Amino acid sequence: MKKLIASLVLGTIAIATTAQLPRIVVQGNGAPQVFTEPSAAINAAQSNDYIYLSGGTFNAPDNLVFDKPLHFVGAGMHPDSTGITGVTSIQMIWSGIPVRYTVTTAASGSSFTGIAFGGASSPFQYGTSGDDDDPTGIIFQRCSFVAGLTLSYESTTAMSSTTFDECIFINSAPTEGTAVLTRCIFSGTYSPYNFGSNSPLTMQHCVCIATGGLNYVTGGTFEDCVFYGTFYGVASNFNNCLFVASEMPPGSTGSGNVFSLTVNSIFVNETDGSYQFTDDMHLASGSPGHNAATDGTDVGLYGSSSPYKPGAVPYAPHYQLANIGTATNGALQLPVSFKVAAQSH
Repeated sequence: MKKLIASLVLGTIAIATTAQLPRIVVQGNGAPQVFTEPSAAINAAQSNDYIYLSGGTFNAPDNLVFDKPLHFVGAGMHPDSTGITGVTSIQMIWSGIPVRYTVTTAASGSSFTGIAFGGASSPFQYGTSGDDDDPTGIIFQRCSFVAGLTLSYESTTAMSSTTFDECIFINSAPTEGTAVLTRCIFSGTYSPYNFGSNSPLTMQHCVCIATGGLNYVTGGTFEDCVFYGTFYGVASNFNNCLFVASEMPPGSTGSGNVFSLTVNSIFVNETDGSYQFTDDMHLASGSPGHNAATDGTDVGLYGSSSPYKPGAVPYAPHYQLANIGTATNGALQLPVSFKVAAQSH
């Protein structure tokens, strides 16, 4: 109940974005606290606290360091589902000095949902040295990225583990570490995955429309995915995937794959290899990916027992309507009404 109340308060605050700055509420072990800057909220939070971010843009003037287990809940990263609250975005401020998001081993168990991580020159970096670069149990759900994610400081001893669920990568990609990706989208000219050979990788029901292809993946497992691009240095296992390429990546194995597809025959509306929120990534009529996944569902985002959620709505209550009066009534009350939809997942 306390978490629900915090979310509702944040939604209310976010409505008046023209009147005040976006707000961050820290709630958990201590009394609720309100902030406007991410670093201050992180520093004040205690382990396993929830940090709720309203819609709006939060500027970070310096590195953001995640060094304790925390749970970040934004209003969403998809404009279709944030018309009332606005997209939750964190933007690094470039001042000539490199800035990044740093995740240390002490942050193990942290989660992030409903956040657009901005700053094309501001990547995620696990660790500040080889001594603190192994966070485990990290979860990113329904987040978007425009910079790379290096999941280990020392790639030869990568021990971190991360799950990416229903995330969007624009000209960006995770590298190193151990990762599981489910129902994710890779877009742009950058390689969708440039993964070291010491880093186990599993991708299920993902869509890789990036023209840069899939590079340097050894021993990976790819199931029920769609691939546009070419491949280099890939020796992995592919099952029940759709390819624009004419053959299996050299050195790879697998079964149930379909090759030599044309781009415009795969999806209802996506032809240029650059994802826009208006694209419809459902399989086109007649696509060989229908009911062809390893579990009998569709290949791609809308297969599996939990298909991609339209609008990438976070699990926090979703604001669908907000009416705020412009003046008080005779009793000096300001008329306010909201419509909120609970989320099942």
